[in-house]
Amino acid sequence: MFWTWDHSTEWLLNRPGAQTIGACNYYSRTQEWFEGDYTRLLEYCGRHHIDAVVVWGLLRDHHGGTESAKRLCEVAARSGVRLLCGVGLCAYGGVYYEGESPYSLDLRLQKHPELKAVNASGEPLEFRARVYGNRTFYHACPSRKENQEHIAESLQWLFKNVPLGGVQIESGDTGVCQCRACRDRRRYPVGQFSWRHGPASIPSPSRPSAR
Repeated sequence: MFWTWDHSTEWLLNRPGAQTIGACNYYSRTQEWFEGDYTRLLEYCGRHHIDAVVVWGLLRDHHGGTESAKRLCEVAARSGVRLLCGVGLCAYGGVYYEGESPYSLDLRLQKHPELKAVNASGEPLEFRARVYGNRTFYHACPSRKENQEHIAESLQWLFKNVPLGGVQIESGDTGVCQCRACRDRRRYPVGQFSWRHGPASIPSPSRPSAR
């Protein structure tokens, strides 16, 4: 499996906007180059028996959003490769990494600041990528029922609208919510991250009743 960031996956290095370091960077090339680079990568994987490619930043308005992702899923299927979307549950942009989508975690937390995770001082928990990239993002509180329901809804939307081979899910290792609800449900105190600090519960997707 290849694990990739969209902004640093380049087949031709002599084009403007090349990035060779970092995470959470902006995307600095065009939609055409994004699709072209990943088309070549997926076809390469098919020829060399590499099973899957994970893409963090797969869904961005800047390089085509859902429609570009669908076209790459078609390339992956033809090549016999699974295309996986990198998904952050409580950090890393959520399902829709960057853009005007209700499934963008950053956009949702801008509109609903009361759902943000907080630090020990009660201030919104903020992560600044600095050397790793130019983005600053906030975290969602994993104990809030509204956030748990939004995670489930986002994943349902993703699988209904993009024919992916799967997802790679991360809860977040850039900070831990210190609100009362989160502290009360922990067995041990934590600092920067916790293996146990995912959402308390995520509602199961609804299924039609058997007939």
